[in-house]
Amino acid sequence: MQPDNNILAKVLEIIDYDQDKEAVTRDFLDLCEKRTLFNMVSKLPEEETEKLFTKVSQTEDLQAKAQLFKEFLSPDDYKKEFAEVAAAIFKEYMEALLPSLSDKQKESLNVYLNSLLTEGDTVVLPSK
Repeated sequence: MQPDNNILAKVLEIIDYDQDKEAVTRDFLDLCEKRTLFNMVSKLPEEETEKLFTKVSQTEDLQAKAQLFKEFLSPDDYKKEFAEVAAAIFKEYMEALLPSLSDKQKESLNVYLNSLLTEGDTVVLPSK
């Protein structure tokens, strides 16, 4: 299961989150992107990391900086890492959220999350 902004928005709806859902979604995706970039850059050889940071430090424009990262990072590797990071952060969110939910909210959330899985997979949320 790969969390995305639609899944997070639905989870926020299920738990009756009454504040700015779009802000939570933006913050979630921003955190995923930052952690993904950090993970990927930390896997680069030291020489490439130095080249990347030298170029980035000489650039003021955010779009130009983003383009520099694309030169050093494979799009396929980025997508894979982003999916793994998003799943991990989503799990952290769920673990932090669960203790505050009612049994009805947990059941609704359980039904929804299971609807996203492929055949044979299941999600069972703890009752407490």
